[in-house]
Amino acid sequence: MRDHEQVKQNSRLVIVFDGEDSHEAIVFDGLTSAIDWIEPIDVDEGGYEKIAWFDDGEVIEVGVEQIARADLRVKLTATGQRDFPALREALTRTHPELAAADVTAVHDFAVEELAFDAAWRASHWHRRLHRWLLRRRPH
Repeated sequence: MRDHEQVKQNSRLVIVFDGEDSHEAIVFDGLTSAIDWIEPIDVDEGGYEKIAWFDDGEVIEVGVEQIARADLRVKLTATGQRDFPALREALTRTHPELAAADVTAVHDFAVEELAFDAAWRASHWHRRLHRWLLRRRPH
């Protein structure tokens, strides 16, 4: 993949689904963010569904690749195939209000999810940091 194509792929919103009972949608701001967050063992053990999507409905295959003898990495492969109805169906498992959503509505949903996650992390960061520092403070 050429550099400009890689940048384009990485700047698209990625929607991955929890493979556990909740099937909750997890939104990332690009392929790199998703790869950095998802653990290979979780993919292998069914913690994530094997298909993810860009927010416009392009299918992404979710897998694991071996990059060294004992080192695994998550592999997300854009297929170039679009299946927006399947994305919408997956989203409606936990967000029934998206049953009739078009591409714009799904994009707006993904942007809102990203903003919510960022705000939540920002509001909880100081408490987590404070607890972490207290545990490491010499007594």
